[in-house]
Formats: sequence, structure tokens, C-alpha cells
Amino acid sequence: METNKTISIIGAGPAGLSAAIQLAEYGIKSTIYDENPKIGGAIFKQPEKGLKNHPLKDETTFIKAKKLFDQFENHKSDITLSMNTEVLGVFPLTNEIGIAQDGVFRKISDTSLIVSTGCYERAQPFPGWTLPGIMSVGGLQLQVKCGTVKPGHKAALIGTGPLLLVAAKQLHMSGVDVVAVVEAGKRKQLVSKAFNMIANKSLLKEGVDYVNYLKKHNIPMYYGHGVVSASGDGQVQKVVVAPVDDKWYPNKEKSFELEVDCIGIQYGYVPRIQFTDLLQCENSFDKHLGGSFPQVDKWQRTTIEGVYSAGDNSGVYGADVAMLEGRLAALGYLIDTRVITESEATQIAAPLIKEAQRYKKFQHSFHDFSGLKEGLLSLPEEDTIICRCENIKRSEIDRAIEAGVEEMPDLKINTRVGMGDCQGKMCGSFCREYLAHKNHKKEEDVMGLKPRFPLAPIAFESIVDNQEF
Repeated sequence: METNKTISIIGAGPAGLSAAIQLAEYGIKSTIYDENPKIGGAIFKQPEKGLKNHPLKDETTFIKAKKLFDQFENHKSDITLSMNTEVLGVFPLTNEIGIAQDGVFRKISDTSLIVSTGCYERAQPFPGWTLPGIMSVGGLQLQVKCGTVKPGHKAALIGTGPLLLVAAKQLHMSGVDVVAVVEAGKRKQLVSKAFNMIANKSLLKEGVDYVNYLKKHNIPMYYGHGVVSASGDGQVQKVVVAPVDDKWYPNKEKSFELEVDCIGIQYGYVPRIQFTDLLQCENSFDKHLGGSFPQVDKWQRTTIEGVYSAGDNSGVYGADVAMLEGRLAALGYLIDTRVITESEATQIAAPLIKEAQRYKKFQHSFHDFSGLKEGLLSLPEEDTIICRCENIKRSEIDRAIEAGVEEMPDLKINTRVGMGDCQGKMCGSFCREYLAHKNHKKEEDVMGLKPRFPLAPIAFESIVDNQEF
């Protein structure tokens, strides 16, 4: 079946690619916009010379990526790629979308969009966290996956969640000495959730395989421990970790040091919703799924007509669910454009939804184990920088709260947190959690930071004398 309908997809990760493939199966042409030079997103990141030269070929993620990329190759005649493209936001009067590709600004005006912008890692401030050599676990992974950079010689991975295990294996395979994996969740909590995890035996097996790899290579794993501080002369050299209680407050009397030149920190993810916020999609809130994310129905429709949201920007569940949601969003578009009936779509969607539920049940089993606890808010000291863009310390946030600030927009006005180039991606989640905790409120009641156009910095030469701006 061929039609003259087209749709734009924002993001070339698992959700965006899956949506484009599903659409192509019905002859619907799509254009995918992504800021990276290659498809795959962060989870399926390709090396400079392509997937066939991936340094981690025995990884489960490599196998999944190859399967998805093969499907893409079979349908690429119906899929236009616009890589190296920053999606900058929406012009409110015309609803046109501003993009910059290789520094050249232009507008697109498709009335239908599938937004699959993914998520980013939640930043956790603590004394010394701005030292060179300290980055997110995902940041370490990207360097390894690209096959071009070894991020350090002696690394510690600290935080919570299965990504710690995955990254530990990847770093070790790349020749990095992984001195420790430090997991805040308690082992007993993980064991208590074993029955729910059996609902997805493949994921459970993956986790066991990673744990066995650490044991085989004598990589220490500390359950029920967390970061306290880091130090070094121009570069991280030591990190202090300590046992944590059930709310993750560290017992500093039992702390110990690890000598490192590289630290990966992983304390959760945040849905990347800045673009859907500019589209004025209404949000839901679930702390376990990363905070705020667009409300969607069973076909991934948002509250704005013609806009669909799929993948981790719709609640963080991981790549497997993202691929399924991408297909569901595509089916939603096919229903709305009368390419297929809802009855036909429901038949196709039934196994997808069933599979997604298995993955989601597995993820929910981690909530008590890896769900963030209030003890993390106690880590920054008074002089610890919270907002790196504007150099705002915790003491300045404390003074604003003491003066009566109770919501994030007021905190932004009073302290400038979130006013930098990253628009609060680095500090926003911590500030929201901290503000709610100090004022004895729910996070959803203190609001979030509102994004502004452009969502990413652009060069002046891309807009000067540009007729489209």
C-alpha cells in the first residue's frame, strides 16, 4: 500500500526508528530528525566506522541494535534521515518547528509528529562532583561504544540500577580496571522482588549474566552503599563511599576511599520533555518513571492533536519498551489518518502491548530497590555547586527557600538556577526534589522548569539574514 501522507519523527533512537519502520510497512513516508551523526540514539550508539566494527559485539544491546538496523535497511526507501539536526522548538503563532542542520536554520511545518526524544541521566550533586573524570555512567558508555576513547584507567561505577552492571562489563572489556560497582539498593530488597522478575526471564537472565561476569573477573560489588564525596588535584583521584540506610542517608563513620581516575554516576533518568512542553502537551507525573512526562493514551497520542510521544520521554522504561511504543505510536497515526481501522490496529497491537507489559512489570519490580530516596538530597554541602551553568551553590538555594520560595519558577527567578544553556537539564531534577523536600510538598506540586526557544544554543550566523527566521 502506498500513500502520499508524511510525518516527522523527532529522534532516531529505538522508538523513532521503530515508528518509522512500522509506518513504512504501510507505505507511509517519514522524516527522522536527530542531533547525532548516526541512527541508534544513546542506547544503540554506533562507532564512527559503523555497527560492524562495534567493540562490544557479544553484548545483548549489540544484537538488538543489529536487528533494528536490519529492519531499517529493509524500509529505508520510505524513511528520510536528517541527521546532525538540532530541533530547536516551536514558533507559537505558526506552530512551525525550528531546526538547525549543520549550522543552517530552517523551519518545518508537518502537522503530525512522533516525538521520541528519549531521556537524559539525572545529575546528582555531591562534594567534588564537578572534578574532571566524573561523569554519568551513560557518558562513560558512549565513549566505549564509539570505540575511540578509553575514559580512564581505574573506574568506579556508583549509583543504582542495572546500567551499572552493563557499563562495568563494557568498561572492563575495553581494558579499564573497574575497581568497584557501588549499588545503593539493598541486596535483600532485590531478592524480595525475584518473583516479579521471573515475569521476564530474558531480562532476568541478562542481569544474572552481568553479575556472574563481575564475579568471574573479581570486580567488587557493594550493595547498600552510595557516594559521599570525591577529591583530587585538577582531576578526580579519590572517591569516598559509605553504607546507606533504607532512605539512602550515608553512614559516614563507616566510609572508605577508592583510588580512581574515573567515576561514573547513575542515579536515575529524566524524560526529555522540553520539546513536548513547548508544544504545550499536558504532563503526568511518576517519580519512578523519571518525573514529568506527556500524558498519552493506548496509541501514544498526547493531549495535542497530531502529536504522539513514544519511548523514554514518555516515562523511562528502557529500549525494549521504547521500540514497542514507537510501533504503537505509528499505529495510532495510521488509525487517525484512516490508513487502517482501529480494529485492525488492535489486532496488530495486542502482542506488542502484552510484551510491553512484561517489560514494565519487570521494571516496576525495581521501584523499591532502585527508586531514589531522600538521602541523596543530603549529599551536597553548603558550598557545593548545584547549577553548573550559573555557578549556584546549595547555600543560595537554602536562602531562597528560607525567604519563602516554594515553586521552581520562583526559585529560578531568585537564584538563576536553570537559566543557563542547559535550561536546567543538569540541576532541574535535584532542585525540584530538594525544594519539595524542604517545603514538605509533593514534587508534582512545586512545578518544573519551563523550557524556552531555542532548546539548544545556535550560532548567530545561522539566523542572521536568514529569511526563514
